Amino acid sequence: MQLIQIVSAISEEAAGPSYSVVRLCDALLAEGQDVTLAVLDWKPMMFQPRYVKTFPLGLGPRRLGRSPEMRRWLTEQAKSRSVEVIHNHGLWMMPNVYTGQAAGKHNVPLVISPRGTLSKWAFQHGSIIKRLFWPLVQRPALAATVCFHATAESEYEDIRRMGFRQPVAIIPNGIDVPDCVSKQDGTLRTLLFLGRVHPSKGLDMLLPAWQSVQDKFPDWRLV
Repeated sequence: MQLIQIVSAISEEAAGPSYSVVRLCDALLAEGQDVTLAVLDWKPMMFQPRYVKTFPLGLGPRRLGRSPEMRRWLTEQAKSRSVEVIHNHGLWMMPNVYTGQAAGKHNVPLVISPRGTLSKWAFQHGSIIKRLFWPLVQRPALAATVCFHATAESEYEDIRRMGFRQPVAIIPNGIDVPDCVSKQDGTLRTLLFLGRVHPSKGLDMLLPAWQSVQDKFPDWRLV
């Protein structure tokens, strides 16, 4: 299949999708699919996979990621039927709007992976611009969606809470499993927190909670 994957950026500071979407493309290519990953030229990349196509930012607030060149290219790909599925990752930026506009106008199947952007937290902590962006721009662009991809049951609930009734595929992100290292006797057991430092990740709750119980579990450590 000829697939276009869309994510705003894959630069190092762009959070989880920078890794998971790239590895998804790698896996699809390994299965013999024809994949193009379209991203904004957000910042110089140390390594750019051969299937990545970058587009320059246009005028306007950087946070919106406006790119007329990306919009034209997506429209051309959809109009010419040179793509069979468009798969968009994330919301709230113009690349995530262009996909819906191109897919809807030219009847190309559109898959949306919200990547946490429909959570209650995301809406409660949005700016005034976000509250206008949703009803005027972002939600209309989701009308062409034929299927949502949720990585967890909680994300499925977010999608249904927002009123969407399209099919939802609940598929966790794939992972690369390294060789297991055997645990040495006498070492502490480890509770691992893995994630970026961000209010949505709950570190402000984890650290006080751990402080209150750590003396009861001397054979455990928090990393």
